[in-house]
Amino acid sequence: MKKSLRYFWIFLPILAVGIVVANNQWLNSSTITLPNGEKVSPEELHTQAVLDIIAAQTNKTLPRKVDQNTELRNVEGREGELVYKYIKIHASSDQFDSQKFVEKMSRKALDLACNSSDFNIYLANGVSARYSFHDKNHQPIGEVVVTPSQCGY
Repeated sequence: MKKSLRYFWIFLPILAVGIVVANNQWLNSSTITLPNGEKVSPEELHTQAVLDIIAAQTNKTLPRKVDQNTELRNVEGREGELVYKYIKIHASSDQFDSQKFVEKMSRKALDLACNSSDFNIYLANGVSARYSFHDKNHQPIGEVVVTPSQCGY
């Protein structure tokens, strides 16, 4: 019993400091830190200027293979949305039924956006995700948009 009480008193201050830091950094913070270290208010997050910064930082890591047939090539910031541009690297648009493709991808996109801890901050502040798919010749296949309201915001 004494040993567990000693651990309690050792970890209590650490826990208290952690709660205070978390509260100040995330819960009651009036600023959001962008990938480049710049701080903005939540009201600014949906603006094209801020989303351009986020897109530019993401684009530094692209292109990125998502699966065997799909590559994320570019992210673009627009007023109120981040546009993710994917290429189906081994296919042409005439190989797809656009409506069926969009239906299939809508479920995946909704799951991806709504369950992403990284994207929740954007959704909570009015930013939508647009997933744009093109074929190997850059011809459009289809687009899916996930809005904050679809994810419960």
